[in-house]
Amino acid sequence: VYVRRINFNGADSVNDEAFRREMRQLEGGYLSNALVDRSKVLLQRLPYIEKVEQKSDPVSGSPDLVDVDFDIEEGLPGQFGGSLGFSETYGITLGGNFIHSNFMGTGKRVALDLRAGEYQKVYDVNFTDPYRNIDGVARTLSLTYRDLTQFTSSTSDFSTTTLSAGANWGYPISEYQVLRFGFAYQDSELVVSSFSSQE
Repeated sequence: VYVRRINFNGADSVNDEAFRREMRQLEGGYLSNALVDRSKVLLQRLPYIEKVEQKSDPVSGSPDLVDVDFDIEEGLPGQFGGSLGFSETYGITLGGNFIHSNFMGTGKRVALDLRAGEYQKVYDVNFTDPYRNIDGVARTLSLTYRDLTQFTSSTSDFSTTTLSAGANWGYPISEYQVLRFGFAYQDSELVVSSFSSQE
């Protein structure tokens, strides 16, 4: 028995490609229950998928052909949060974060983390492409900016600004193992004024 077509039902906000790259059972290939089950597991592991049901339907008039249908229930693709704090030492501190695991239906992940206050400002952005190429290599790009004023700023005015950028890759060496490697660049600067301590 061979697979004529693989259908994905019930997931309108996800591109077809994002599902097909998870398939171990291929169209035109011999039907394998093990490959179909593995494909179902990989679909369920996607962070924006809540539930997956699978069935095989015989093709009318062709006893050696079936269509494999995946009925997919989508979950929330993203999350966001915020924070508000106050202390006599640090003043008011604001924070916010946002993560979207299915950016524009592509299955790519975008994450933002923002924090700001009198003594610190942190801006962090991450972008992950889980299938950078046909071999299933994942790539994550990150960019972070930090501006930290020292606790003693009232008596010794100085601060540090740090800009860092990095990239890392995940290379699948088997169905269950991934080799990860990457690099990062960081530039730090000490900002002082005429009131800063010489030490």
